[in-house]
Amino acid sequence: MIVHFSKPAAPDWGSGAPARGSQVRGLVHVALRALPANDTLARVDAENLWKDQIQLDSCIASLDDDGLIEILENGALRLPHG
Repeated sequence: MIVHFSKPAAPDWGSGAPARGSQVRGLVHVALRALPANDTLARVDAENLWKDQIQLDSCIASLDDDGLIEILENGALRLPHG
């Protein structure tokens, strides 16, 4: 008997499919690290990173709570200074 195994397809993280918060946190962190030093990510640009806005807001809040990002008064995001 021959059994064939196939590799599972890679998930489409932006499809709105259920995902763990760490995946969304990673997207936000990668977007911030891609910016020039001391630059900020506008809130509207952050909102375009993930379709589920509730999950995105939760992940942004947890990144802020963990001290990995800063949320500015205008809602923009940046990496902490120092």
